[in-house]
Amino acid sequence: MKKLRGLFFICAFLIAVSSCSRAKGAAVLEKNELFALDYGVFEDEINLFNLSDEQTGATNIAMRDGFFYISNGAQQKILQLNSYGDLLSLYYNPEINPAPEFALHSKPDERREITTQRAIPYPFESPGALAVDSQKNIYVVDTLPADRIEYDPQRNLRLSQVVLRFSSSGEFVDYLGQRGPGGIPFPWIQDIYTTHNNELVVVCLNMDGMIVYWFSDSGFLRYMIQVEKSALPNPLDGQPETFKSLEKIVPDYSRGLLYLKIDYYATTFDEAAKIQSGIDYKGTFIYPLDIMTGAFLEPIGVPPFESEENKNLSKTDFIQSYDFLGLTDSGWFFFYFPDDTGYTVQMILPREQTVLKRHLDADITRLLYHAFSLSDKGIISALLADEKRVAVAWWRTDAVIDALLKK
Repeated sequence: MKKLRGLFFICAFLIAVSSCSRAKGAAVLEKNELFALDYGVFEDEINLFNLSDEQTGATNIAMRDGFFYISNGAQQKILQLNSYGDLLSLYYNPEINPAPEFALHSKPDERREITTQRAIPYPFESPGALAVDSQKNIYVVDTLPADRIEYDPQRNLRLSQVVLRFSSSGEFVDYLGQRGPGGIPFPWIQDIYTTHNNELVVVCLNMDGMIVYWFSDSGFLRYMIQVEKSALPNPLDGQPETFKSLEKIVPDYSRGLLYLKIDYYATTFDEAAKIQSGIDYKGTFIYPLDIMTGAFLEPIGVPPFESEENKNLSKTDFIQSYDFLGLTDSGWFFFYFPDDTGYTVQMILPREQTVLKRHLDADITRLLYHAFSLSDKGIISALLADEKRVAVAWWRTDAVIDALLKK
């Protein structure tokens, strides 16, 4: 286990907050709505609003090589679809899902017709975050039934989740726990990722920060990295009452690095009253962490999302932290923030000191739910749910990146 060291580096490349352009000036990126799914319980439908079940999980999306994978926690199933919305595979809990039409036969001994569709029954509880490797193996987080949940008294953790593995042919392989196949369950999993070497990275939350489990392509534990809040670097050292918030950890696709998105805050004081008057957001950094040495590398400054509000003939400026969407294999870091007319996406290429902003138009006043996914090539995919349907769309930010690289 690699513990974090106390040696931190001051940022050599910091994009100044004051130079950040307004989000409203960002160029619009064309949205391609590929297909839509209806609400319901049949094989090609989505159930987002089953609130009667305490185990109801979120609905997640992943895209790999033009194929979409959607885990629907409320309906305990996973859908694999092509870019036209055709259902290719359905992984489903038969206790609450009707058998898909293409899997039904009039006679038990009737020969199955040749089809490209597959139906794989599995007793899911609440499938959540998912990832797909280059061999099309599927990894999905699932919550254990109550009688299999464990408790770690030393770390005061509820161990309730595992990662299920399905082969590219649709067969259930096994489940992974903290130490590998069949291991003890994980604490709450924030997200999972696969690298270019088909290694699985599991990011968990705990009371002290986060724990990252890095597995080989065969599923055996290679590294366990504890990221403790108390050991996080602080570029605001010297300022009174500063706070650090570790929002997300994302692994590098090719190297043994983790990228920590940390937001920083500081208390403000009313000098006249001599009391604390509030807490101000001060900035965001991405800190690379070398998993072999436990050392932090030079951080990347992330300009904030800026907005303004006009009220009672006065204007108020606001700065807020972007959400960290992920990174590409070419080294671009992606961030996003919802605004009045959709989402502002900020892309940073640290080695070139380049910052780009693009806008994703969407009527967010109508959206009841959304989920985003970023491919390693830089394609943003989204699941956008309104009152009538669930649309699946993508934005080809990879084309923007390619155009820049060719200059």
